[in-house]
Amino acid sequence: MFEIVKQIFRYRSLLVQKHIDAIGSEKMSVFCGAGISFNSGVPIVNQIINETLQELKIEDNDITLFHQRHFPFEIFIEILFEKINSTAFLKIFNQGMANTNHKLIAKLAKTGQIVCIYTTNFDLLIEQALVNENVDFIKYYLEDDFDKIDFNNNKVILVKLHGCISDETSIRTTMRSIVARAPSSKRLIALKGLFNNTKYNNIVFLGYSCSDIYDLSPQIASIENKSKSVYFIEHDTQEKVEDIRIKKVKNPFKNKQGLRIYVDTNVFIERIWKLKLNQFEFIKSITNWQDTLKNAFKNIEGNLPLLYSLSGKLFSEIITDNSLAIKYYCKCIQPTFSSKIEYWSSHIHIAGAQLALSNKKAALLHIREVLKYTRRNNSNENIDETKFDLCDLLCRYYFAYGLYKSSIKYGNASMQYTKTLQKEKRYHLLQYLCNVYIFDWEFEKSIDVLNKILEEIRNDGFWYIEPRIYLALGTVYFKIGNIERSVKYVEEAYTEAQKNGNLFFLSVCSINLSNIELGVNKNYKKAEKLLNEALAINILIESKREESLCLNNLAHLYSKLGKNRKTKYFLEQSINLAQEINFYDEVLRGKMQLQALYINAYHNYKKAIQLGHELLNELRPELREDIVSRKRDIVYNIAVCHFNLREYKPAKEFIEAAIEIDTENPILSTRTPNLDSDNALLNRINTNL
Repeated sequence: MFEIVKQIFRYRSLLVQKHIDAIGSEKMSVFCGAGISFNSGVPIVNQIINETLQELKIEDNDITLFHQRHFPFEIFIEILFEKINSTAFLKIFNQGMANTNHKLIAKLAKTGQIVCIYTTNFDLLIEQALVNENVDFIKYYLEDDFDKIDFNNNKVILVKLHGCISDETSIRTTMRSIVARAPSSKRLIALKGLFNNTKYNNIVFLGYSCSDIYDLSPQIASIENKSKSVYFIEHDTQEKVEDIRIKKVKNPFKNKQGLRIYVDTNVFIERIWKLKLNQFEFIKSITNWQDTLKNAFKNIEGNLPLLYSLSGKLFSEIITDNSLAIKYYCKCIQPTFSSKIEYWSSHIHIAGAQLALSNKKAALLHIREVLKYTRRNNSNENIDETKFDLCDLLCRYYFAYGLYKSSIKYGNASMQYTKTLQKEKRYHLLQYLCNVYIFDWEFEKSIDVLNKILEEIRNDGFWYIEPRIYLALGTVYFKIGNIERSVKYVEEAYTEAQKNGNLFFLSVCSINLSNIELGVNKNYKKAEKLLNEALAINILIESKREESLCLNNLAHLYSKLGKNRKTKYFLEQSINLAQEINFYDEVLRGKMQLQALYINAYHNYKKAIQLGHELLNELRPELREDIVSRKRDIVYNIAVCHFNLREYKPAKEFIEAAIEIDTENPILSTRTPNLDSDNALLNRINTNL
């Protein structure tokens, strides 16, 4: 048995060597990630994150969460750069000497075997190696130059997709687009050039983690090209070869041809070196990058409120764990820190997190603290930002209670404090305000706000927000029945998303268009096609939230067609996925649809009652209009099931509960159809009692 296992491993190793030899014998381009600079003393992302979190005084148990989640490193450091010395931090990437990896790339570029070099790395180590080998190359690293790459040039092309350490502005531009989740159309043009260049047949990905989930990974996935063979070198001590499409996660190559080669990267480099060059040289250098990182924190060293505030923001915006965000923000509101601005801003953040957790009473306690602060410090230079945050918070607070007029009042009040703030903050609030207008049935005002945003972002150059506004306009026009204009705006959003290679947004547009085909045009085939396209995209880019939505929408489509088995299958798939990612609203919606299916299609009233009770136990104590409405529908459906089972006493109990919800809640009390159906059922029950 042991001998058989040895033979298997020997065969795998020979297969890996065979493919490495094949790679080394042809012209190629390389796409390099952070892994190639590790032996130069430049730390990999997990090392930087770990050291940074320790500087922020985050507890060890909480640090592990950051290593369990996938998120772009650029978002992490953009949050840090709000408070720490960004220039000092970026010096981490301006250290070390070119190692064996860089030197091999440079030597093969000199012989003409490597035509293009693409990298996400900020460091200058590839340039250093190219200069040492006297390679004639042209470098592109500015966003505005990515659509101007001259692939007909005889020089070696070096493309630094995330900017270069020699120009901090280029890095910050990348970070802002990634934080906004807005892939650049010019970066997509550069990537298409990599896959469409006719000077080579192979593209080798080396030291790359595929963690760029908001820009490069979906853009690579959007490129349809099967003329190139893609070889992805997956660092692993257990050697094997598989089709590049097989891996389920972090794989933007599911529509490409090529191989994933599991091999120690150092072994791969040595094999290519010995195949193409003379005696192998292993070059490695060490840096004191930890000291460089500590130096970046010197300006906030010992400032515990600021450190805890940064920690809270990381948990809120990256880990999306509001409970842990509250834990660290609460460390800022000790009485000894009351003179610090972080003390008061933390009250705002805690209130926001409590609202997200539906703890409205807890949120109100912190809102009151901020109100006291603004009244006492009306002349403070930072007070405008605090007042903006407070009005923004009150806008969201009243929305959570379904009090839309009050929500709109504070949303509009916050606008007077936006002059000194980042314009993105203003745009985000305006988009939220537009949503409140929709809930308040003020559709014309919502359209006015969206057109106002469009005008402003065009003047200010915030191109990446434009597709979202088109989509929002499409949604509003759909709600008021202007289907022609709705389709126009959704298609404009779709076109913009195509230009940028924004697959996520393409899927959202496809879902919206499918709703129009399904609900208005009754074109079920087209709706099915659009939903399957959206589903395929979300599986490809591993966007589980939208995948769950697609599955639910497919279930709705099949219910319209009377295909009950398919309806049940897709509902269960959607619910399972939504539960996996804690997507509460979608779990609730899916289970309610499943309850209705058991009643109307299968007449399985006992199962529907069981599901109804599960739903009531899972309902959060919110007074949002849609939650209250759903609670009424669940209770009404349970009453219907008991009535159909001739269980009239529990049927009466639940229909009376439905009537109580309808009459006592100000949101639902004006809805005559609800009360009519409630009373009609109650009369039938009383007749049978």
